[in-house]
Amino acid sequence: MTSTAASPPQPSRTDRLERLGRFLETDPGNLALLRDYAAEAARAGEPDAAIAALRRLPAAPPAGEPGDSRLLAACLRAVGRLDEAQAVLGSALAHWPADEALAIEQAKALFAGREMEAALAALPPQDPAEPLLAGEACSLRLQLLHHLGRLDEAVAVADAYTEAHPEDPRVAASSIPLLMDVYRFDEAVARAQALLEAGIEAYPAYEALAAAALEQGAVQEAAQWTARALQVRRDDGRIWLVEGLARLRAGRFADAREAFDEAVALMPDHAGSHLALGWAWLLEQDLAVADACFERAVAASPAFSESHGSRAVVAALQGRREEANELSRKALKLDAASGSAQYARALLAGADPAGIVKLAETLLGQLRQQRR
Repeated sequence: MTSTAASPPQPSRTDRLERLGRFLETDPGNLALLRDYAAEAARAGEPDAAIAALRRLPAAPPAGEPGDSRLLAACLRAVGRLDEAQAVLGSALAHWPADEALAIEQAKALFAGREMEAALAALPPQDPAEPLLAGEACSLRLQLLHHLGRLDEAVAVADAYTEAHPEDPRVAASSIPLLMDVYRFDEAVARAQALLEAGIEAYPAYEALAAAALEQGAVQEAAQWTARALQVRRDDGRIWLVEGLARLRAGRFADAREAFDEAVALMPDHAGSHLALGWAWLLEQDLAVADACFERAVAASPAFSESHGSRAVVAALQGRREEANELSRKALKLDAASGSAQYARALLAGADPAGIVKLAETLLGQLRQQRR
């Protein structure tokens, strides 16, 4: 009878970082060791330690190696020191103007500072020859075009790259929110499923799978996907919208309002977020606050029919018939299929307002897909 010895525990990143730190104490002038320590600190989620190590290099970036500058800028970006990151990158690119990895890092720093056009211009004009850089550059280009509202251009870039490199998970992941926003929902869900089946935990997949679960009425499953997403990051208004809808369909109206509050805070120019928050207040029968939310939705997107239709619903519930008629006319002129405007008309004709919960669920499901 044979016995199998247990595998020795693998050192954690923190363990490796501490070991490298001890080596540095005995050999502080070892440049290779400083670089190893900085790289390990960045991987271990200790950007400040990486920055301190890189600053100790005698040939400080950009006079040393381009990789030093790139890592230093990435760590400065991670801790929000964007001006310093840009200064490092500007000097480095003056020394190594053809370094595509530096150009990509500069685009990332500009993106982090919400300078979308500048970030797009900073990317290498053609896909880099290095496959790892090509996928990274294309993924970033997709995200920037998406944020800039250049959806048709972004779709063309995504489709061309995916056809040429179907195995690249970064571009597949980055294309999921884009496909959802151009109403290619089934493709977005298929890509999300394929990534997870391949063992790739891609954050953008969670929204698609949560939305698909909601469409199938699987509220608990949707909540599991949104919870998974919120463990990764909490600064994405899109996932808060889906989370709010899941809470709404579970009958948790006050909790839904809190989720939509987060979406509004993160996406103040997104009319759908204001509308979702307004409907959450409407379901709690606070018509004044709901109408204020709908007014902000109109300000964010005057041509969006449901903003006016939702205001018509409030006016109808408050007995302001003339205003409700005028608002519903405006909404139906913008979109003859406006659900909120039709509901406002039904209320004016004497319909039972008890159907408002079902309307809210349907309407907010559509709002999730509204283009930003």
